[in-house]
Amino acid sequence: MILGVLTAILLNQNFRGRALVRSVTLIPWVVPGIVAATTWAWMLHTEFGIINYMLTAPGLIAEPVGWLTNGTTVMPVMIAINVWKMFPFVAIMVLAGLQSIPNDLYEAARIDGASFWEEVWYVMLPQVRPVIIAVTLLLVIWALNHITIIYAITRGGPANRTLITPIQIFRTAFESVQFNQAAALSVMFFAVAITVVFIYIRTTAANPGAAK
Repeated sequence: MILGVLTAILLNQNFRGRALVRSVTLIPWVVPGIVAATTWAWMLHTEFGIINYMLTAPGLIAEPVGWLTNGTTVMPVMIAINVWKMFPFVAIMVLAGLQSIPNDLYEAARIDGASFWEEVWYVMLPQVRPVIIAVTLLLVIWALNHITIIYAITRGGPANRTLITPIQIFRTAFESVQFNQAAALSVMFFAVAITVVFIYIRTTAANPGAAK
């Protein structure tokens, strides 16, 4: 969310090549999840990955790191990949909200002597607050159901360090063939998901601008 909002503020400025930068920013979002997962899996490969090569060549690390096999690094890496995948959606939604802000508000802020960051804090963010709330809740709902990247890269490993609930339900049902336990987990997970959806509906009802 933070990265997406900052990107939207940057893309809202006038600079040479802005249209190209906006198009490039959308690439992580439009790339299919399985393609992104396969690409990152090879990039993070312990022996053949380009990331380890880029870090060992200049001497930043002494030896290749098992990003996907080390229990300490695997979850931060999964989080980073999902941030890379999802931040363009936040950026494009917040950017749409920023572009709807009347210029009169910016002019009034500049007359009062506001700096750029004061414009961000007192003009931009309050105006796009409904959008930020809606997008945040959407990201939470999608995160509860999104398993493509993690399952394709680690399948919940190593040592269950990335075993999120949807993957656990899938493995319990179709690998361990314990359908009763999987059904119980699904019901509990559904209760959590429906609670988040309820919060989203109440929030968008209280902030009609957030639903647009």
